[in-house]
Amino acid sequence: IKNTCNVKLYQFLHCHNYYSTLSWVKNFREKLCSLVYRKSVFLSQFFIDGFIAVSDGVIRQFLLSCGIMPYKIRRIYLGVINSTSHNYPPRHDHRRIIIGCVAFHAQFKGVDILIRAVEILKNRGVSDFEVWQIGGGLATAKGKDTEMLQQLVKRKCLEPWFKWYGVRQDVDALMDEFDIYVQPSRNEAISLTIAEAMT
Repeated sequence: IKNTCNVKLYQFLHCHNYYSTLSWVKNFREKLCSLVYRKSVFLSQFFIDGFIAVSDGVIRQFLLSCGIMPYKIRRIYLGVINSTSHNYPPRHDHRRIIIGCVAFHAQFKGVDILIRAVEILKNRGVSDFEVWQIGGGLATAKGKDTEMLQQLVKRKCLEPWFKWYGVRQDVDALMDEFDIYVQPSRNEAISLTIAEAMT
């Protein structure tokens, strides 16, 4: 299709292919859909100006699985700023359960719900766990949403149970450390990170 309006066309890439490791025998329909999708992404690069991916990890996955030309793809975060980030050890103390949550700090993502759930566990005497929260605040909020969540943790005296990882390039590796993944969103049909956590 000829672009007669001089409008630049980009395709947005959010996640990798969930079905790449499934067996063809038991998951024929899913694998076929996955193959069609990868081919469509490969072909679309010849008709658009480029791709925008949400992370370096997504870029690597699409370069490997879809054959996108590297100069056609660039990373732009989802309007998220890294107002807090800590370089915690990559391996956790296996005597504690790791509860993971990957979400940017907006109200509909419900990170405050997770904080209140942790308070309930604490009040019931459950303490052998820690929460790894990965994500940053929306750029439009200028870090205020992140600050509000951290202040809520502080008011409820939950600092020993929370680690704030901020925006990361190694989310896949961190997810491998999770014992439990939670997504406390208020109003999402399904978060893509749930599917990512399952793979």
